[in-house]
This record gives sequence, structure tokens and C-alpha cells, in this order.
Amino acid sequence: MRAADLRRPENPLPMASAEPNVTIVAASESSNLNSQPVGVLDMSATKTLERMLQAINSHDIDAMVGCFAADYRCEMPLHPSRSFVGNDQVRQNWTGMFHRVPDIKARVLRSVEDGNALWSEWDMIGTTTDGADFRVGGVAILRVEDDRFAWARFYLDPVDNEPIDASGRTR
Repeated sequence: MRAADLRRPENPLPMASAEPNVTIVAASESSNLNSQPVGVLDMSATKTLERMLQAINSHDIDAMVGCFAADYRCEMPLHPSRSFVGNDQVRQNWTGMFHRVPDIKARVLRSVEDGNALWSEWDMIGTTTDGADFRVGGVAILRVEDDRFAWARFYLDPVDNEPIDASGRTR
């Protein structure tokens, strides 16, 4: 996929610049879970995303928290009660995640950078401490300020592999 193949959204984020700077990360280019960027431009938002991906895959909680501003604001539109402010909550959430899914691995399937805004598609897998398969996927829209994430809207949820019937119920 080429950057020219991507279309700008009808209503871009308010902080988006007039001309997008596009970075594409293709999971198919990598044989492991650590995706390799294709055509990465030298930009702060992409570098911050790469730092976060490395922190997740190395289970480095201090590096993970270091990717977020102290007053980071996380919005979860599909689960509003889970929204929060502050990187202390990032530490608490990811400490729990690293404990509950000790072999968690993440990859960024695609990402697009537009100024200080970054749209990224995620896939995370692992096995929980009780032996259950773990898989989360979705999109995160992030804004970077001073090489740290300052704001995000997360649309990540567990992947449901169970077949469903016509009424939407699992079989």
C-alpha cells in the first residue's frame, strides 16, 4: 500500500495539519509479532509509537509510562466509564496487564501520522495466567506533545472468535 492510496477522513482531528505526513506499517511485511515499519518518516509521533510498542513487547513498565504525559487524557468512547486522566493510571493498567498476560505481544498493523496526530491499528495476543487465550484488537487515535502521548481515543476490545448465529448470539 502506498501513502497516496490512503484517503483523508472527511472530518480530520482538529489538530491535523493541512498536508498529512503518512507512515504505513504493514504487518504482512514481518514474520513475527513485532511489525516492521515501511517507509517510516522521521517524526516524533511515529517514534513515540515505536517506543510504546517496544515497551509493551519488552514488558518495561517504566518505558511504557515514559511514553505518556503526566496529564495524559485517555478517552474510551465505547466504554466511557474506563476513561481516565494521568500517567499514574497508565502505570496501574499496564502493570496489571503485564501480570495478567505475562507473554503479551503487540504489533501495529498500520499507522498514519498527520502532524502530531497518529492513527494506529493494533493487535495484541498472549495467554492469561489462568491459561486462557488473550487477543485484543482495534484502533487508537493519539496526539503527541513533546515526544509523549498527551491524549488518546481508544477503540480496542477483545477479539471474539466465537461463531454467532443470525440473531447475534454465540453458538
